[in-house]
Amino acid sequence: MKTGKPGMLDTMKALAGVRTDTELAGFLGVSKQTIASWRQRGAVPMKACVDFANKAEVTLDSLLEPPEGARVILAADERTLALVVYFYDTRMGDVKFGDRWQTSLFWGRALPRLIEYFGARLKKSGPGPKGAARVREEIEKMNPSTSLALLNGRDVETGELLVVKDGALVPKRSAVRVAQ
Repeated sequence: MKTGKPGMLDTMKALAGVRTDTELAGFLGVSKQTIASWRQRGAVPMKACVDFANKAEVTLDSLLEPPEGARVILAADERTLALVVYFYDTRMGDVKFGDRWQTSLFWGRALPRLIEYFGARLKKSGPGPKGAARVREEIEKMNPSTSLALLNGRDVETGELLVVKDGALVPKRSAVRVAQ
């Protein structure tokens, strides 16, 4: 049995955290010619999907219906991704979950929001290493409730949904009101 969902290999790359077909081949333990063959046919063998899901610790559903984050990861620039990883290393102590949940919460659900947020913060802080250093300083000074709001997409005190607008977390209702 094969899955013929368009973009399956790109979804696999995003979920595995690799950027090239050659890196994906290494992750899966197959040749790059095998990946090229799957891409040309537009189908990936089901066994390869199951093996990938086990190795990447994701569900088959995430391959068939990729999270929004999969597209966001591929579009993010390296400086933004470096800031997201820095946030993870610096602020994850604010979250009191077990390692496996903490990791899946961060990478599976919060990542698209963090990429959007830190990408916007980076644009506001200016180009180059100095802009990135300013955002790293913001991360270091961040209080736990801000970290949790970024991760959960909700205000810690009110439970209100938050969205990223112009490099800041704002209540969803006010972001909609401004847009109208």
